[in-house]
Amino acid sequence: MIKLGIIGCGAIGTSIATAVDRGEVKNCQLVSVFDIDKKQADKLLSKLSARPKVAKTFEEFLKIDSDLIAECASQQALKQFAERVLKSGRDMQVMSEGAFLDNEFSKRIMKVVSETGKKMHL
Repeated sequence: MIKLGIIGCGAIGTSIATAVDRGEVKNCQLVSVFDIDKKQADKLLSKLSARPKVAKTFEEFLKIDSDLIAECASQQALKQFAERVLKSGRDMQVMSEGAFLDNEFSKRIMKVVSETGKKMHL
């Protein structure tokens, strides 16, 4: 069973979370969510039958046991959190691929991927 954490509880994060919650994503359990806007996280939680942990901070989010983190927030969020996710030993599913148009960011993240052996799914 893949333990999934989601960064970003807007439209995309909600769509993924509800699909997992309804069992449409096989072999996957939503274990945690994080959004800088706590109201968005609470709104998402109200739509789910399962009760993933809602992290108040990103540091708290990283302490919750998960295998895969889905970035569903923004290019800025990806730039802010991707390196720490990968270095924490998790693979990452990226929705905001446009961030990789920033060559410095792209090179830095590809180096982290190489160093950690973690996967970044685009």
